[in-house]
Amino acid sequence: MLEMLEQAIRATFVTWQLAEQLLEKLCDEQWQSWLTSYIAKEQKQHEIWKYLFMVSSGIPYERALNDKGQAVQHVEEMVAALFFHEIEKNMLYYRMYTQLAKAPKYAAEQALTHSLEHSRCFFQWMQKEREQAQLI
Repeated sequence: MLEMLEQAIRATFVTWQLAEQLLEKLCDEQWQSWLTSYIAKEQKQHEIWKYLFMVSSGIPYERALNDKGQAVQHVEEMVAALFFHEIEKNMLYYRMYTQLAKAPKYAAEQALTHSLEHSRCFFQWMQKEREQAQLI
């Protein structure tokens, strides 16, 4: 169980950092607003996983997380990377949901629901970027 919680902590950290990098490059206010909300949710979920790790292990999660995500330059690549990471989180959260019990299971279920929604949004965003690229 602790291994899955560690994976969830790392996964939310990576997507949160990558989303912050993307936010710096955006000009579209609609996507900026949505991405700001996404970052806040990722930060909250990150803290939930760290709390559950502490409750389950009896010690706080203190490993260094300094991964700044993938080194990508273009908005399209960043959106695709976030979509990929969301798909990975979907699989992790589903596995957590099927293997855990009580509060961690509930947290995994809620995280899976949000991650599926985020995956859909990133997919739509990728489609929009692709359509705009074809118009140019």
